Amino acid sequence: MAKSFRWAICTSLLFPLIGCRGDVGGGEPEAAPSQVKPPSQSSSSTEDGLRREEHDRIPPGPPGLVEIERVDGSSVVAWAGTRDDTIAGYVVYRRCTDGEWAEVERVPLHADDGRNRARYSFTDRMDATCEYAVSAVDPQGVAGPKSVDLR
Repeated sequence: MAKSFRWAICTSLLFPLIGCRGDVGGGEPEAAPSQVKPPSQSSSSTEDGLRREEHDRIPPGPPGLVEIERVDGSSVVAWAGTRDDTIAGYVVYRRCTDGEWAEVERVPLHADDGRNRARYSFTDRMDATCEYAVSAVDPQGVAGPKSVDLR
């Protein structure tokens, strides 16, 4: 069979991902080399298999066990540390009657809380009934998702 005819069959729409070997009908298809390269396993990989750049794009999760207490016209928002030792601190948000969330305070981790297991709190002296939420902040200052809002 002529080479040009064999080439036309091998490169047609029917065989876009395989090459041909031997005569048409008599040879076996040969797989084309893969265009997808496996991720490099470099020293910049984290223990969960992600590259450092990928790991840094994952926002930290919200803290759990967020509580609010009203004391003498102030609101005390308290929460347990996330137990994530890769965060830099927390952001406290407030939403009052206008319906917009506003950042009211950035709370750094306690110096003696390397494992992020302590209780944290923020006291808002604003004499109003507002909602509060807390989010964890990564070392680049990017806040993750907010906790469940509390009244």
